[in-house]
Amino acid sequence: MANKPPPPPEEEKGESAPLWIISFADLVTLMLSFFVILAAGNNKKAEELDPNMTELAAAIRTAFKYLPPVNSKDPVDMQILLNSLKNQRGKGGAGSKGEARRPLDGAVGLDDRVTTIRTGTQSTMGGAIPFERDSAEIPATAVPTLNQILSAMRGHTNVFVVKGHTSRDEEYRLRDSDRDLAYERANAVVARLISMGVAKETLRAQSCRDYEPRVERAYSEAAHAMNRRVEVIATEELVSELRGDPKEVVPGTDEGPASQPAH
Repeated sequence: MANKPPPPPEEEKGESAPLWIISFADLVTLMLSFFVILAAGNNKKAEELDPNMTELAAAIRTAFKYLPPVNSKDPVDMQILLNSLKNQRGKGGAGSKGEARRPLDGAVGLDDRVTTIRTGTQSTMGGAIPFERDSAEIPATAVPTLNQILSAMRGHTNVFVVKGHTSRDEEYRLRDSDRDLAYERANAVVARLISMGVAKETLRAQSCRDYEPRVERAYSEAAHAMNRRVEVIATEELVSELRGDPKEVVPGTDEGPASQPAH
């Protein structure tokens, strides 16, 4: 009688975890994420965080739409501001020497390429000069601020940009007129600075209207008042650098400027 073949070996079965372990693992992961978020929002010991933890905390706060104050000294807030500046590169903001991602053709003429006339760092001189509603008259309360700005400008031959601003409600009332209230305010500050001894050639008046508000969503009168202002910005350019060389060759010719006729 022939021997029966041995039965095939049973397949080895792997170990199976109980179903409750999956829910437990999810719960532990959620608790860990919760405590990481709590740690990211803690400002008391932010200076003791290592760089990796600082970047992680900054990423978590950014994901929750957190906007740090510009004058904050917290390392996490500073990391958020730094990341924001890096993300603005190539978007019309801070970039590589102000260059665009692709070459831009200018209008047809002697210079058919877009050139940068003024580059460099700009910084605000003193505080903002406030103005009354619909007025271009410098109020008496702004005299201390003007004196502070004047003391900082003395001894410098840099170019100073005087930027005038208006509030949204003022521009709404002026929508049917040709009046540029922001430019009037800038010119009023320029005239006052000249009367106080500032050289006229160092000042540049500029109208920003309501395009650069200090309070983005202003609904109250106090918020609108924050946007009615003039700011003095110091640039790195010197007045002597922008005057040009009188012996410079005229573009498109091989000769210099025409000589003055003899008298």
